Amino acid sequence: MPTNRRRRTRGIRPDVPEAHLEFLLDGGYEGSEVKFFFSVDDAAVAAAWESAREELLREWIADSPGSRPWGWWTHDAPRWGRKFGAYWDGLLPEPRRRLGGKGTPAFEALNVVPAFRFGIPCSWVSAFDVSFYNGRSRDVHGNRIGEKYEEGNFPYDAIDPADPPAFESQAAYLQRHRLFLPGEENRIPAEASDPEVVRC
Repeated sequence: MPTNRRRRTRGIRPDVPEAHLEFLLDGGYEGSEVKFFFSVDDAAVAAAWESAREELLREWIADSPGSRPWGWWTHDAPRWGRKFGAYWDGLLPEPRRRLGGKGTPAFEALNVVPAFRFGIPCSWVSAFDVSFYNGRSRDVHGNRIGEKYEEGNFPYDAIDPADPPAFESQAAYLQRHRLFLPGEENRIPAEASDPEVVRC
């Protein structure tokens, strides 16, 4: 699980903008909140990762063995073999294995591109989606909206707070793919193997 602790990027690569280095660590998030928005030049961020990969990984793994920064998940994680017949086939990181819980990733039900944060889907079907696409939604006057939709049209679930989706830990993912660096596995804290639960 990503940590909220401020990571050191100053001095890692003076030739790489500090904002790009920070983005490569956490993808612009702090915990589950968006930390900052800026127009990201994908090519510049990819070049920054190529340039600073070694130093960033070394610092990250020293602090958090059994996990990887956002840049690794975006650029180096194993690619997902699932085929959608779309431009992103072969470009997305393989997601972490789902262990259980109730909720549907948005890309499974809606016309959206799959998106992942540290290997976990970051967009989910909402309670509104379930209501709207099953013809249950009403406006402030009580009139139906989405009149072309009928009950049973949308067989997907929103996240259930009592049974939220759970995924393998980053450590379990790395172990499954045999991606630990030498000596890393022995330094992983026991709690790093706990499943990660999606909170919405």
